[in-house]
Amino acid sequence: MNKLTLLSSLSFLLLSGCISKGVLEKNVKLESGDETVFVFGVQPDNFRISVFPGSVKDGEFKQNPFRTATVYSAASDGYVLGKANAGETLAITNIRFVSAKGNVLGSDFKPCEGTKALVFDVPPGKVIYITDVRYFFSQDDGLNYKYTANLEAAQQYIDSNYPNLKGRLEIWDYRQLPVSESCTTNIYVPSTPHH
Repeated sequence: MNKLTLLSSLSFLLLSGCISKGVLEKNVKLESGDETVFVFGVQPDNFRISVFPGSVKDGEFKQNPFRTATVYSAASDGYVLGKANAGETLAITNIRFVSAKGNVLGSDFKPCEGTKALVFDVPPGKVIYITDVRYFFSQDDGLNYKYTANLEAAQQYIDSNYPNLKGRLEIWDYRQLPVSESCTTNIYVPSTPHH
């Protein structure tokens, strides 16, 4: 079990009615060898994750301030899928807690000032499973998380729901790297809404 020390702020901006971005359709295909589909298990379903592009410098992840989230979503049947270009470095840089599935307003938690984010590099032309993450609150520690690997369950979910990706899922490495941005100046809405 890991403690997640993050900035918490109540977000008052609606996402123009959108509660997700970058969610993949069930008939998604990898159009070229330059694209990769990534998979996270996310529990419970009233937590949404934002996966943003950035870079690693001097052992720290720096989010690209000019790019929107690659994916911003709650889990569907326990999983969040996104698509990215080969060579990108991505990280979970925002977790939104809402009181109930389907709500838009909630509290955002963001790694800052040395708190670690989950970071992974995107390979070419693969379907990759990163990990399962379970978020929970502790009375003493605030938001916490636990990472566990369950490739078999993720494979079953992909094979049952994404016919064009069937049999392609493989486990992929991630790392936890500190984020150097200030906790006081880096409050934002996780993504620009797109429909």
